[in-house]
Amino acid sequence: MAKETYKYDSVILEQDANISSYDRSWKIAPHHSSIVANFSTRVAQVTVMETPDFGKVVLLDGEIQSSAADQKFYHQALCRPTLAACQGDPKRVLVLDGGELCTIKEVLAWPSVEHVDMVDYDQTFVEFAKRRLKEWHGDSYKDPRVTINISDAWSWTYARKGGELYDSIIIDLTDLSLDADSAEMTHWENLIENCLHLLRPGGSMSMYVGMYIPWKNETMISAYLGVQQLLLSNGRSEIVQPYKVFVPSFASGEAFFLRICEPASLRTILPLGPPGEWHFGQKEMEHAISFGSDWLVPDPEWA
Repeated sequence: MAKETYKYDSVILEQDANISSYDRSWKIAPHHSSIVANFSTRVAQVTVMETPDFGKVVLLDGEIQSSAADQKFYHQALCRPTLAACQGDPKRVLVLDGGELCTIKEVLAWPSVEHVDMVDYDQTFVEFAKRRLKEWHGDSYKDPRVTINISDAWSWTYARKGGELYDSIIIDLTDLSLDADSAEMTHWENLIENCLHLLRPGGSMSMYVGMYIPWKNETMISAYLGVQQLLLSNGRSEIVQPYKVFVPSFASGEAFFLRICEPASLRTILPLGPPGEWHFGQKEMEHAISFGSDWLVPDPEWA
């Protein structure tokens, strides 16, 4: 594979934006003031907008990924319930994707963590984030406990089957499509099965599934049931717990996650209930702070 080059003078800085190009992110397009960066990587078209409501916003192929105003809600919801559910202190953590470098920031805030492997396929975006999203990640990638591996998550995890195990695994990849077919679901299940071979007994794992849309949640239910079946077929004792969190900049307003942990760890967050009850009116967490004070740890600073 040819080595990718990084020429940041090719990043387009624009003062005037054509908002019709971003109409899929309906909360962002009508309110933006400018596009501050627009460039292509081998994975996606990356657009960074400055907005009055959400501050700096990152979009991939026109779909919102994170915003300055509420990225903490998403990243804390992804990481903290998982680390809290680990039986024994989480020391070795695997993060798949997380190119904004905010996921590893949340993981490193956990006092017991000694080593973090981050795997991301898009080196161009990671390098961009290091320079241009510093106010989000606080230079967390400079922490000596972090190793960033530029690789495909599927091949990287498959190649390490039988190797050293992790206490917690966090999957921060882009969401499943709402119309995910069987081939796409199988592709994701292959990744999760790879991860199960890397997760120690008593460990914990979480994954972002997608924006929570109550009137079209077949993908969410399929993901939940598919992961549950994977645990059974691999002889694992963990169970799957669905949960969601309020992320105002997301089109649906909510992000949907799955957590894999031992039954004894379920007390740390509130579940949505059975798949048939995933609709408005269920008691849910409104934002990351709702998780409780047991594991609200201060944000660290790196030199």
